Amino acid sequence: MAHSIKKSTVSAVQRVHDYYSDLLSFMPHLVYWVDEQGILKGCNHHFKQIFRIKECDLGVIQPYRKIGGVFHLDAKHVTLLQEEDQCVIEADQGKHNTLLSIKTTTKNHPIQDYLCNRDPLHDHKGQVIGAIVVMMEAVRSQGITSQTIAELNPVKALEHPPAILIVEDNTIARTVAESLFKSLDCQVDSVESYKNAAALFQPGKYDLVVMDIELEDASGYFIAKKFRGSEKNTQYHVPIIALTSHSADSIKFYCDDYYMEGALNKPLNAVQAEQLLERYVYKKDTVVGGLKHA
Repeated sequence: MAHSIKKSTVSAVQRVHDYYSDLLSFMPHLVYWVDEQGILKGCNHHFKQIFRIKECDLGVIQPYRKIGGVFHLDAKHVTLLQEEDQCVIEADQGKHNTLLSIKTTTKNHPIQDYLCNRDPLHDHKGQVIGAIVVMMEAVRSQGITSQTIAELNPVKALEHPPAILIVEDNTIARTVAESLFKSLDCQVDSVESYKNAAALFQPGKYDLVVMDIELEDASGYFIAKKFRGSEKNTQYHVPIIALTSHSADSIKFYCDDYYMEGALNKPLNAVQAEQLLERYVYKKDTVVGGLKHA
């Protein structure tokens, strides 16, 4: 019986790692996730390509030597990468905007900077089962050897960080979206259900809502209707962006019916996250790539 329970638990954890892996596969950044022992459980297509990861490596190897080999990191820095991932898992707390500088073979750009965002990965019961890491290329200005996210972020800061609500029922997709907005200096609340979203939402509390339209416990349209109802007779109208794994074109008219700003195909990328902030939070005349609206 104990063996059966253990096997069931392992299967549940593996489903968390497997679900949405294909969807995240073509994110432009380097994305990988490891379990509590630092074993590589999944990664996107870009990561596989750069570090020559094979399918048979998943669930078997740790990724750190592969990263060190391609990025020409010494043993000390390879160990540091692993320790930072482990720290996030043990503390159950994310670590964002860590700067990783690597040497390249390109004369014009001898140094390439990456901003690394690490977040704990949870199962459906909220237990930590690993960490997900998003490595985003950062542009290095001439003469600058270290930069903060504020210097790298082209969007000027407000008096307070933009408040973002992410509603997404998949753990990995939710963590990646949260990481993207946190890298842009946002205060992020992320939830997996209508129940939790309704408990958090208040008119005027958020500057932007990014929501999976196909949740398990409720339709995104239903949630949008509830949010708009709570805003009635107030001065607030939070921009709501729908995310869909189907065609954004096919749902744009429904979004209009429920007073949403538009729809984007999954997965959300860093450029789109920045464009959403510029257009809907900072009120710039910015076109959001891929956004469909009626």
